[in-house]
Amino acid sequence: MNITFVSEPFVQTWFGLIVLLAGLGLSWHGLVGGRNGDSGLLTSRALTIRRMEGFRLVVVGLVVVGLGTAVIWQSQLLLFLAIGIGLVEILESSAVIATMKSAGLNR
Repeated sequence: MNITFVSEPFVQTWFGLIVLLAGLGLSWHGLVGGRNGDSGLLTSRALTIRRMEGFRLVVVGLVVVGLGTAVIWQSQLLLFLAIGIGLVEILESSAVIATMKSAGLNR
């Protein structure tokens, strides 16, 4: 079953690779942080809330990687798993971040 809007396998593969690379870039940005490195998951000087924001960005990147891979492999199961698991993790981390911000722990 074809899950993309394009019908040419060559176009599907390149579209999937572009999406996959974008997801890897998002995940990398979530791991190492921004220009000054204060919001990454792996940075030692980041606050806990900034690490949670980095984790959320890593999860978003992994969801995008899963979407790109699902397009390349034409796998509906992988598509649904990437969206389902990713959305749950994003909602959980967003709830933790909102709770930390409302408690004043973002300083």
